[in-house]
Amino acid sequence: MSDEIMDFSSKYILERNGKPIPAVLSAILCARWPRQLAKAFDTVNPILYTVVCIVKGWIEVVREDTERYTSSQEEKDTVIEDPEMVNSCAMALAELCDASQRQLWISWMDLTDEIYQCIKPAVTHNPNVKGEVKESLLDTLLLMHQWTKTRGPVVKHSGVQTAGN
Repeated sequence: MSDEIMDFSSKYILERNGKPIPAVLSAILCARWPRQLAKAFDTVNPILYTVVCIVKGWIEVVREDTERYTSSQEEKDTVIEDPEMVNSCAMALAELCDASQRQLWISWMDLTDEIYQCIKPAVTHNPNVKGEVKESLLDTLLLMHQWTKTRGPVVKHSGVQTAGN
């Protein structure tokens, strides 16, 4: 199953086949796993581990490409990614966040922080991130700020019905 998820995710990034892979991955991430399977370790839950690795791979592609434009020194070991792949990974991150929204932040705070730290400079400094993708990332950033706010008090109405003898 993990290999199939990896295969579908790779095809999604390389071919942009229109399948809702980020939504499926967000559902896997935010699912209520039994306690013994709720850890993203290869030996404990290989499916969850694979999903986290895929998302971290998307983050790394966008982060490395953005660092080319934000760092002052050139690194010789840096792999230059195809701009289309960078845009695909960035869009996948935006779609993942859009599909899971606040539940992603509640379930995976560290992963959400990594996504935030990745896409914020990508919006402002990466010229490879184009139009619609940049707009989606900006919307995601704005939504992320809403996720962390505490919810205001909600008025709930309850009624009591009594039965007569």
